[in-house]
Amino acid sequence: MIETSVSSFLSDSIVIFKKEARDGYVFEKVLANKTTGQLNGPEDICFLPNGDLVVASYYSDTVSVYNSNNSPQVDFRSNQLRGPVGVLCLEDNSFLVSSYKTNKIIHFRNPSEHIVFAAGGGIRGPSGMAIGGTNSLFIASYENNIIVAFNISTGASYDLASIVI
Repeated sequence: MIETSVSSFLSDSIVIFKKEARDGYVFEKVLANKTTGQLNGPEDICFLPNGDLVVASYYSDTVSVYNSNNSPQVDFRSNQLRGPVGVLCLEDNSFLVSSYKTNKIIHFRNPSEHIVFAAGGGIRGPSGMAIGGTNSLFIASYENNIIVAFNISTGASYDLASIVI
């Protein structure tokens, strides 16, 4: 069986699509605002290596973590986190969050430990993120239509202006 999980911004829910070998696709709404109370404009999701689901909810300025039984575990908040749009799960069970309204990338290790991981360098309205290539974090900068790359080791940034989103 193949599973794909998606967030639904307008219905405040997380849906898992399951591909059965011979019966086609079935779907199951696993999290909804009326059951969790935290989903309010969920934008992005990712799974931590330990199996926990991380959900960025734009309107509640919250990133929530759910265990494999879809039970809420912890909510992450910060005065630096406004309008979380993207989440990127890391191998050490921490995660990065793009804060759309503050133009920052926040690194959360636990609810009380977080740092601004990336800011400036042309980031305006950060959304999706990916790690790749030469130790770089690539950030889609929605409001100025560029991709910004940060060297994870040095913190140096450069924009990839020739790539149009």
